[in-house]
Amino acid sequence: MYNQKSETLPPLPELLDENAFVQWNTLPDSIVSPGFELEISSPVDETIKGTFRVDKDGVLKLPYQVEVKASGLSVPALTSAINRSYSRLLVNPAITVSLVKQEYYVEVGGLVNRPGVYPVPKNASLDELISHAKGLQLGSGQQPRAQFARITQGDITNTIRLQDYYSGQPGLLPSWRGGEKVFLQYTQTSLSASGSSASIRLLGQIKNPGEYRFQEGKDVYDYMILAGGPTEKANMDNLTLIRGLEKGQRETISFSLQKSEAIPALRSGDVIMFQADNPSQLQKDAQTVGGFSGFISSLAGMLALIGLAF
Repeated sequence: MYNQKSETLPPLPELLDENAFVQWNTLPDSIVSPGFELEISSPVDETIKGTFRVDKDGVLKLPYQVEVKASGLSVPALTSAINRSYSRLLVNPAITVSLVKQEYYVEVGGLVNRPGVYPVPKNASLDELISHAKGLQLGSGQQPRAQFARITQGDITNTIRLQDYYSGQPGLLPSWRGGEKVFLQYTQTSLSASGSSASIRLLGQIKNPGEYRFQEGKDVYDYMILAGGPTEKANMDNLTLIRGLEKGQRETISFSLQKSEAIPALRSGDVIMFQADNPSQLQKDAQTVGGFSGFISSLAGMLALIGLAF
């Protein structure tokens, strides 16, 4: 509806085999991971002293704007890497490193009340993660909407049924290594491979913006999962749906993913704009009917947002 040129739509994932579960990898306790808290000190410079935490990307940020890729190293190897980095500034930095707290950063998103990145123990339960994220979102009848947890650890992704997890089925959760992503959702897969040629378009702060096949009954969460999830800049309290009406008119609907009862049902041809915390002028223009008309007709603006070749 919004683009008259022919495009090849991104392929949709096949339906998952419920029994196709990939065994998790393990990691020795001696390996530094995202979330680890370390004490750093140098006898030659008091500035290089304190407690620092490895960030979610596995990087340790230290004084004098020194950054070291810490994830995957042992403490002795990390100590050597830090000393090499500081040797450009100091003749003999003599930096020592010791482990203070062994926690692992895990990102929790989807149908929870407060998505975010949280430090947890190596064998933390799914309940602990959900508790950090202030619980599951509730639907009609005050029942949790989420039925599945999609867990990504490195190149392994497993989707587990919450009913199986709560029944005590063993082996469903990994021993956390730091950097995992846990996405609570109500369908097992994002979208099936079958469906009509009608489409939904996702724009703005989404990892893989573009056009995706429309399927009746699927909602914003399904398409968000299919498009790789929101970027770090996305504001989950400020999404805009742009819908074509008769006689060339359009309507815009602003909504929040934190309020499940206000999330609109989707129709073929809908455009979903994921706004940034500080939206660009293009995104601000897209929030208005008149502005969107000008925005959508601008080929340069469309290319800038969706990154597709026309």
